[in-house]
Amino acid sequence: MLSFLPGTVRGVLAVILSLANTLLWIIPLLPAALVKFLVRLESVRKICDRVLNFICTTWANWNMALLDLLLQIEWRIEKPDDLTMDKWYLVISNHQSWADILVLQYALNGVIPYFRFFLKKELRWFPILNIAWWALDYPYMTRYSRQYLEAHPEKKGKDLETTRESCKRFRNTPVSVMNFVEGTRFRPAKKKAQNSPFQHLLLP
Repeated sequence: MLSFLPGTVRGVLAVILSLANTLLWIIPLLPAALVKFLVRLESVRKICDRVLNFICTTWANWNMALLDLLLQIEWRIEKPDDLTMDKWYLVISNHQSWADILVLQYALNGVIPYFRFFLKKELRWFPILNIAWWALDYPYMTRYSRQYLEAHPEKKGKDLETTRESCKRFRNTPVSVMNFVEGTRFRPAKKKAQNSPFQHLLLP
């Protein structure tokens, strides 16, 4: 609709409107997160999870509307007919750009349960959104280098342990676990450095 505007103007509008959308939906999210933090009853936490999922799905719907408002994108999306909001899913995606999450939201939001991402532990300190990530039980992962693991072999398998503990919290409410198994965005130089046998993928 506004795709006729100069790219710079649309970029500024995208930042402002996306930030406004996020701040708007953080307001109802905070009370649900507080109740979930204070009340340890499984039945209450299950209700909080459903409320949080609804809030996040609605937030993502507004993100989708912003894409349609500001960009003229021709979407070509093929997906199975039997996807449902009542089941659990593992979503694997090639990591191409910073826009990947928005693209996945556009394709799957409201079709399957709201995503849970594996986050770098450094994002634990990201303001405002860290509350939402905690409330939604996003797993925080630590990336150890090969050199570090050689020096500290006791850390091997720690991320797998964290993953198992996190997934236990997903038992009661359907979720979609989203993972970029490449661990980083695809670049031809990275593919060459890894000697990856895949045409459009880095090594998992």
